[in-house]
Amino acid sequence: MERHDLSPFVDDHPDENFRRRYTFHARENYEQNKEMRFSAQRGHLEYGKWLIASMLAIHGGAIYAISSIRTSLPLSVSHNLVNAAVCHVFGICLIMVSAFMAWLNFQCAEVSYFKLSNPAMVYRTDTIHDEDERRDPVTATLFAAAISGILSWLAFIMGAAEVFRALRSISAYG
Repeated sequence: MERHDLSPFVDDHPDENFRRRYTFHARENYEQNKEMRFSAQRGHLEYGKWLIASMLAIHGGAIYAISSIRTSLPLSVSHNLVNAAVCHVFGICLIMVSAFMAWLNFQCAEVSYFKLSNPAMVYRTDTIHDEDERRDPVTATLFAAAISGILSWLAFIMGAAEVFRALRSISAYG
């Protein structure tokens, strides 16, 4: 008997061993996908809150430090400090993009696990399916969040380099 000739309902399959194995496998698959959905929710939420808060604090602290030292430095290095502040503002914008992408990733993962944790998979053979890999918003948003987070970190490095350049030029020219 061909697979496509069978009813999609497990109970209609003539082989008792197949019905038992399929039901066991489908139930395990269902429970695992359900738990993974909840784990994705918890993990993304906690990780996202910590990462966004940390990066905002770093960039905000850097802008505060730049504004604190600008009056004690000569006017000749003010362009370096402005460049540094711009880098940190850009870093804040990037981390907000990262936060949005992480939120979007969280939403996409939740929807994906919701689709995969279909209780009908326990009694129907045609409900377990692979995700369409041509359109994978979970991976796309994950990489977008990571890339914008890394770019925010690079903006911090560039801002710090501008401050060091300003301080170095003062010590070089006395």
